[in-house]
Amino acid sequence: MSVIAADREVDLTNCDREPIHQLGEIQPIGFLIVLTSDWMISNVSRNVGEFLEISGDLIGRPASEILTKAAIHALRNRLALLRGKDALERVFRMDLQGNGKAFDIALHMSGSRIILEGEPSTEHDYGDATGTVRGMINRLEQAPDMAAFYNEGSRQVRALTGFDRVMVYRFSADGSGASAPGTQALGQAIME
Repeated sequence: MSVIAADREVDLTNCDREPIHQLGEIQPIGFLIVLTSDWMISNVSRNVGEFLEISGDLIGRPASEILTKAAIHALRNRLALLRGKDALERVFRMDLQGNGKAFDIALHMSGSRIILEGEPSTEHDYGDATGTVRGMINRLEQAPDMAAFYNEGSRQVRALTGFDRVMVYRFSADGSGASAPGTQALGQAIME
């Protein structure tokens, strides 16, 4: 079987040159939702209705119309963990709509767009602690100085825990502690 793409037929002899990033399709085991930076739906896969309870056209609607506040909050926290080109975060057993249907989610950015790919979860809630810690360490290793290291560390802990504020303290030998003056927009204080 062959597919017509970009005015040429694709077969086994030229499939390595097929523009797979432009096909407009997703494998039938899952769905795709593309969001703008202000969480408006800009694209969805054709099969999204097979997985999520939706009505009408989704394009141009806020994500809050189809996703719960808790799901959006958790996804935003995972987005805060993304660093660098091709970074990807995974969330397992997420109930996107509050109806008990769990999905495994892959979350990444493409330019300014948020790409959410999901498929029905078949696993128990084991999470992805190893991948999360590995990603956190990788981001910390990229810090150019200690201030950036502390900033990134507090940011990662905030995203991982979902807390509104995370502060980094420096403790003296007598057990007293101090934080640096000022708080960043995400509610973090940095200590050098």
